Amino acid sequence: MKRWAALLVATVFPGHDEPEIPMATPTDDAAGKQFVAPSPGKAALYVVGSRLVTIAPILIGRTNVGSLINQTWMRVDLAPGHYDVWVVGPHNTASRSVGLEAGSTLFIEVTIMT
Repeated sequence: MKRWAALLVATVFPGHDEPEIPMATPTDDAAGKQFVAPSPGKAALYVVGSRLVTIAPILIGRTNVGSLINQTWMRVDLAPGHYDVWVVGPHNTASRSVGLEAGSTLFIEVTIMT
């Protein structure tokens, strides 16, 4: 496990320069904050980065859906079901299981505690 984590950190943080997180355009950012209902048959999951001291990759199941840094967020529309949401920190990895129903919107906050 430690070898995998070291490989992931080396892949995500090559050299001394941290990769940039692609940010939404101001128009897309404003639209995302309207909390529009998900498409029929889908659920909306908002993942909010709070107190993140470094870029944190976010995975849903085994799929990397993006990365967050402090005070950023993302929305992922998913089929109803149960999912494990993972945050990969510099020293550990944590997960939380969430259940999503069609038409629902769920907010979770991710924090890296030192």
